[in-house]
Amino acid sequence: MKKSIVSALIVAMLAPSISFAAPPVITVDLSESFMVPIKKGETAPFGGVLISPGAAAQISADYNSFNERVKLEVKSAAETEIAKKRFELQEQQSKFTFDKAVLEGKIATKEQQVKDFDLENKKLKQELKDAPERSTWFGIGFFTGLATTILTVFAVGSLAK
Repeated sequence: MKKSIVSALIVAMLAPSISFAAPPVITVDLSESFMVPIKKGETAPFGGVLISPGAAAQISADYNSFNERVKLEVKSAAETEIAKKRFELQEQQSKFTFDKAVLEGKIATKEQQVKDFDLENKKLKQELKDAPERSTWFGIGFFTGLATTILTVFAVGSLAK
């Protein structure tokens, strides 16, 4: 009887722990990356992203071709920048050529003006050399003024009589 009571007590003690047992806890170190295939309907021990084999292949292909794509994009960007700089250089060269032609035209015009002024200056100097002396002009002016005054006095005197 003692044996049956002890057996009943042992069974009674073990039965609740078996019936209330929690599902097994699986611990996973998430610091390491790994892949575990999961079948349809299975639950995963943690939240995350489920990747199909096709998607995994695409990710692998993208990863493997990443360096080549970066090289192509860098090359394309460099060629575009080189083309822009060449265009800017050609634009500046065209502007330079135009400005140079305009300035050379202005210089030629100014040089012609200087030649014309020199020629005019030489003519005026020659005219000054050929012109009568000051004293001659003074004498002509003095005698002309004297004659005009005498004639005016004579004309006024004749009219007054």
